[in-house]
Amino acid sequence: MNDSLNFCLTFETGLTSLITSFSRQISLGLATDYVLSPEAIPHVTVMKLNTPSARAAETWQKLLPSLPPRLSLRFDGLRMLPSKAGDVWMEISVARSAELQLLQEMAARHLHSYGIRGEIGDMWRPHVTLLHSVDGRLPTNLKLEKTLLMAEDVVATPTLGKDLPPGLLADILHRPDL
Repeated sequence: MNDSLNFCLTFETGLTSLITSFSRQISLGLATDYVLSPEAIPHVTVMKLNTPSARAAETWQKLLPSLPPRLSLRFDGLRMLPSKAGDVWMEISVARSAELQLLQEMAARHLHSYGIRGEIGDMWRPHVTLLHSVDGRLPTNLKLEKTLLMAEDVVATPTLGKDLPPGLLADILHRPDL
């Protein structure tokens, strides 16, 4: 399977542009295989599914009756996650709220037969991935955008999208406002 589905939260155009611009700015001069762009949409993954995007309409119909049209999120700073292999992921941490937890639990109930993959429940760490530095180098002139990284009342929309390795949200397939 080349693609799969990602049930996630996406943002309004202005915030999407701001996050993408920040990702691209901090990636300058780094060896990366993941940077946000028009082909890699900023998002918070709620649940990844081992289901091809060809089944998106069917999957969306399972979720739609229980979805809120919007959620309010709080960004909680910048996180860097180094691995034993020497690479580093950079992300915006998203505060884990009761509303987010309930959304994931609802999705797990409705979509358990679609092959859930990734972390759910206590292991889930909501975030917006900014970049992946394959050699572990970090940005040299990191200007912290506190208004972005610590934003409160971030409006997010439940979305079903096409997921491509290494976790790129490549296309929005369904959203309540589409």
